[in-house]
Amino acid sequence: MTAFPFARSVARLGRVAGQRGIAALATLALGACIIPDASVQIQLSRTNPGAVRLVQPVPISAEAYAACDAVSEACPLVDRTLPFGLISNEGRPFCVCAANERDLNALAEFHIFVEDPDLADDERTPLDSILGALLLYPAADQTPTALDVPPVAYENYLPTNQPARRVQGSVYDDAIERPSPNVKQWTLGAESSVDLCNNNNGAPLSPGTYTLQVVVTDRPWFIPVADAPDSEWLYDPWKVDGLFQRENVDPSPGIPDLPGEATYDTESYVFRCYDASTSDQPCNCRSVSAP
Repeated sequence: MTAFPFARSVARLGRVAGQRGIAALATLALGACIIPDASVQIQLSRTNPGAVRLVQPVPISAEAYAACDAVSEACPLVDRTLPFGLISNEGRPFCVCAANERDLNALAEFHIFVEDPDLADDERTPLDSILGALLLYPAADQTPTALDVPPVAYENYLPTNQPARRVQGSVYDDAIERPSPNVKQWTLGAESSVDLCNNNNGAPLSPGTYTLQVVVTDRPWFIPVADAPDSEWLYDPWKVDGLFQRENVDPSPGIPDLPGEATYDTESYVFRCYDASTSDQPCNCRSVSAP
């Protein structure tokens, strides 16, 4: 997997510091004391104290339910949705169908839930907009393609510029002994089924195994930091507004903006696509025009 481009900026910041580190080790070897680097800059303000987090319901024992009932009318969990990890689909395999067919085994509607505790006011109004992306990677048994950026996929199901929508009236917002999690969600497949093998922005996948990574963040997507002389990076890396100087390019969907104080979370699904024309699996392809 290709490293995120923001690593280049960190490397630039560390280049001069690395040279000083070598000199410091040499000084230590001579028995002298080490003088701390006086040029280190520390930001005192925290503009993003709460981290975004992907959440799903978890199994709860009878004892846990009893303890929950003692302090609340219901245990505060998000709604049931597609679990992260391997998608088994209950014996209904996903298949790559012919051009004029669709997979009737495709996933039904499901949700992706996120929480972020940062508030804008005393009315519990969420402060941050949460963005998400789906990144598609072939499994180890397939030959990966060299990529400079993460392979953003399925924007027809989860557009990378669509903020998660706040869930109103969720029992999950009634958290026990902690701040409100401000749960939000995207709904995938609200208008049609989620056909992973046949409808990646309108294109089918090749048969094989895939990892579908969900990335969520509480800042706009990353924009590369502009090149600058080493001296400028070392002594004056921050602009007046507290952000690095950015290049005049479009954002990179799927890449969190760590220099811009973004937090992020990620989880993955794993699924397999069978070839309906050759597989002995019980595929369920039907013509689009069929009733």
